Amino acid sequence: MSLKVSISGIRGLYPDDLPEELIVNYINAYCSIQKDGDIIIGYDGRSHGLEILDTVKDAILRSNRNVTNIGLVPTPSIQFLANKYEFAGAVMVTASHNTIEWNGLKLMDHDGCFISIEKFELLKKKYSHFKSSKEKNKKVYLRGKEGHRLYSAEEHIDDTISLPIISRHSISEMNYNISIDTINGGGSTAIPMLLEKLNCQLVQINDRPGVPYPRDPEPRPNNLTDLSNLVKKNSSDIGLATDPDADRLCLVDENGHPIIEEMSLALCTELYCKRITGPQMVATNLSTSQIIDDIANTYGLSVVRTAVGEINVVDAMKEHKINFGGEGNGGIIYSGSHYGRDSIVGASMILSHLSLYEKTISSAIDKLPKYDMVKEKINSDEFDTSKLKSYIKDHYPKAAVNSSDGIKIVFKEKSSWVHIRPSNTEPVVRIIAETPSKQETQELVSEFKEALC
Repeated sequence: MSLKVSISGIRGLYPDDLPEELIVNYINAYCSIQKDGDIIIGYDGRSHGLEILDTVKDAILRSNRNVTNIGLVPTPSIQFLANKYEFAGAVMVTASHNTIEWNGLKLMDHDGCFISIEKFELLKKKYSHFKSSKEKNKKVYLRGKEGHRLYSAEEHIDDTISLPIISRHSISEMNYNISIDTINGGGSTAIPMLLEKLNCQLVQINDRPGVPYPRDPEPRPNNLTDLSNLVKKNSSDIGLATDPDADRLCLVDENGHPIIEEMSLALCTELYCKRITGPQMVATNLSTSQIIDDIANTYGLSVVRTAVGEINVVDAMKEHKINFGGEGNGGIIYSGSHYGRDSIVGASMILSHLSLYEKTISSAIDKLPKYDMVKEKINSDEFDTSKLKSYIKDHYPKAAVNSSDGIKIVFKEKSSWVHIRPSNTEPVVRIIAETPSKQETQELVSEFKEALC
């Protein structure tokens, strides 16, 4: 069984891990912990997403709540709408970057953020109650109403390009030529709409929701061969790639070279640091590149690090009154729009950065600090921290160890580190390492992979 239940949502292979009864019980549990009010729902374009969306809708209605079904939508747009129109919550049917065989549920609170860790623990207890309830087979007729007001990603897009940090006029003057790959997902209509409003010329691939993915849907350089070729063929200024629910963003430069997804947050951090005034901080997770610290420190800003997971970064932003943050997987969070990872905000910030400060995306990347990062994973649900801690104690007694999310080892140079943790979204253990050199990074990953075995 591949079912994963975590603060990042509920995911599994469909339908084996996600039978109707499981979905209904989780939605019943979710409705029981949310404040009174309507729920907004949508999906990311997977062919089986509509089946799950119908199940979700009926379960909400049977919980005596009204529901607004907006269909195909980016996750950040439904988060924005939930917050703007004061819904009691939002449910997004998506497995995010997981492959087409997967699906799942992202559960948001009334402010559009993922439910808190405390609510997540309560959700699991409520789920167990509904799962074992003697009333579960009792026929319950629909009692809520399905709303028909048309909400859409366009409201989110219009709000984004009106943000003070976005230079709509300077972007429009550049008349950028942009290639995009939206992996037949929730961003297939939203990303083109954004770019058209910014006076960009565009060419698009993988823009048919419901069609199987032609590649691994995670927006990482090794998955972007087709987009790279498209950029070269059309002499584009930049290539943009999203994951199926469009909360993550990866780039291809004007020469057709895919750029590691860590640089999406780095470029947005650079813009944020240039545009803001006064003492500020940036929030990101433990697995994100040291580049963020280097950029922030250059402008006199400090960085708050959290456990991996959007809600962990968001909670830190709220606690410390931080306006900007994100994760190195290509997830940009700007509170001026909403507290959630957002490719629409990210693309707008990157184009603003280019239009104001750089001629090309490659020149912008060249000016950033240089590190080498490797991301690998081991197919396993088990993570033996005691064995790893013993290895670290024997081999790296002077290293700094952070055990708040798996184990992160920071070596005395501080620019070299490795982070090992169980995934929130897949049955794997992730190993991420970063050092100043490619050879050193690969050696570090190999060493710790061997130490885990």
